[in-house]
Amino acid sequence: MRNLIVKILLYLSIITGLGYSTPGFSNPLNIPEEKLKKLAYSKEWLRLVHYDKGLFGFSARADGKNFYLAEDGKTNPFSELKASIKHFLNEESSREDHPICQFPARVKWIEKVFPKIDIPEMSCEDYEKFVERVDLNKVYLVFSSYYLNNPSSAYGHTFLRFSRSNEHSYSHELMDSGINFAANPTTTNPLAYAVMGIIGGFKGHLTNIPYYYKVREYNDFESRDLWSYELNLNKDEMEMLVAHVWEIGGTYFDYFYFTENCSYLIFAALEAAKPSLNLLDNLPFWIIPSDTVLTAIETKGLVKNIYYRPSIRKQFYHKLKLLDEVEKKILKKSLINQDPIIKDNISEERKAKILDTALDYIDYKHPEQNNTKKDLTKKSIKVKQKFLFARARNKTISPKITVPMPLEEAPHLGHNSSRFSISSEKFLNEDAIRIEQRFSHHDFLDRSVGYPETAQIEMFNISGRYLLDSKDIELDKFTLLKIKSFSPLSYFEKPTSWQLELSLKKDLSSNCDLCDSVNFQTGFGHTLSFFNEKLMAYTLWNVRANYSPSYFNEEFLLTLFPEVGLLIFLNSKIRASIAYQYLFYFNGQNNYEYTLNTQLRFSLSQNFAIDMKANLLRDFDSKVFSLGINYYY
Repeated sequence: MRNLIVKILLYLSIITGLGYSTPGFSNPLNIPEEKLKKLAYSKEWLRLVHYDKGLFGFSARADGKNFYLAEDGKTNPFSELKASIKHFLNEESSREDHPICQFPARVKWIEKVFPKIDIPEMSCEDYEKFVERVDLNKVYLVFSSYYLNNPSSAYGHTFLRFSRSNEHSYSHELMDSGINFAANPTTTNPLAYAVMGIIGGFKGHLTNIPYYYKVREYNDFESRDLWSYELNLNKDEMEMLVAHVWEIGGTYFDYFYFTENCSYLIFAALEAAKPSLNLLDNLPFWIIPSDTVLTAIETKGLVKNIYYRPSIRKQFYHKLKLLDEVEKKILKKSLINQDPIIKDNISEERKAKILDTALDYIDYKHPEQNNTKKDLTKKSIKVKQKFLFARARNKTISPKITVPMPLEEAPHLGHNSSRFSISSEKFLNEDAIRIEQRFSHHDFLDRSVGYPETAQIEMFNISGRYLLDSKDIELDKFTLLKIKSFSPLSYFEKPTSWQLELSLKKDLSSNCDLCDSVNFQTGFGHTLSFFNEKLMAYTLWNVRANYSPSYFNEEFLLTLFPEVGLLIFLNSKIRASIAYQYLFYFNGQNNYEYTLNTQLRFSLSQNFAIDMKANLLRDFDSKVFSLGINYYY
């Protein structure tokens, strides 16, 4: 009841401008109440304590109670400022748990706006050790590329790197600190993980991790590239950022996968350190790590330099390209036989090139042998040791090899993740206008710059059409999740191509009269690439389960359908697909049907594209054609 009364008083103070006093606040500097209230609702204070203003007042994003010094601090910026000043002037607490040690960024700000305030000097050993450990000279926003094998990283990941060095190099940055915000999951069940991540069921914590751990995790174990964006912060702003990171590292935030996620909190921390930034206002409602990078780049004067750290996979393939055909043949033979002894009559320099490439391949294919906690009797470790001994006997000093920055994969050059589409459509025998909204984030035919060439992930697609003759409006499809991974086979890799879809869609088969059905499908197969991956041919064995009370035979429909298709990538802008499906219905009205789906997309710019589709359904008796435009935002 008391909290309710406090909230009512707060709302009245916001509306009337009268304010009220925090019990026990003694106003030691005789600060005018109006000035204090103005500062409490200033952008700097609201960002420092992570307040959001809503329809009925303020609420703070931090969810740990220890982040607020006032009883109503989570909803009352005015009360929290008064409580902060009161506690900072109180020397009764022990040193390490004193609010001065807990909230150094607040102390810095209050001393700045109230120069005459006499906050006591205090030795905060833990905080001082943290400042000394990060030894901040530069700040980087780091983007770790997409990784479909982990649901939490399917959209990539962003975090901060606190650099000790004024120089940028692969060796120097290993001594840096990674400032990472992530959820602490309480389940390993994929479905429960997805639901809890969407509704904010996990606690998110900000942690300080040695950067070489992040390099090990992303570059080596998951073969993900790291893109570092050097941020333009002055000394005072970097000191404030370090102090604020310390503050929020002592609490937790409810983690929402699409909104209050890793990207959101990092931008909120940067805004607190540099209030002139307006990063969060420029982000879409659904916050994806790649959107964070685009926003940082588009913020004038924020990004100074861009650096690229290739994954171990990229390093291997770059070295592989530097080998001639004879050297590649010897490499394959050595890896097949797991024998590093090269008996061919070639120079020691060429043998060194082959052995260096082989070692990178072993690191890429067997990252577990880099984990000292694993059993050292593992076969991959013994194989690597054999190649290391052979390389040590070869006295050739290898030249430094730098993997060039692949601008075609740069996340800051990619299209925006949300997409709105409108098209003119010939749906069966009727003209229609079709509208589609995709909230995230990429498919095969989208402009490929900044996104994985052979992966597709889409969530929350909704589409419908207006039928011009009958004047009907109908929902066409709602896709909760659609993932495809079509990595091509090669001598050095044998990945499985796969797809997964969960949706509510209008069934266009002969099993009902355009009924709405719940659709779940998955499939596995393989992909081959030709002409330097400009043409990819794939095969999938798919299974689909549908539910609809309007099916002619049964409410549940089970379908097996092999699929063959082509992906044609003329360049990053002109891309097409052709897919043929042979559908065998276990319990449908007919035993089988076949369909042919074709699509061509031409990207006019980073965020505009023209789309053409032609779908032949029900043994080619039914047809759907469309021509439209896509806008990415």
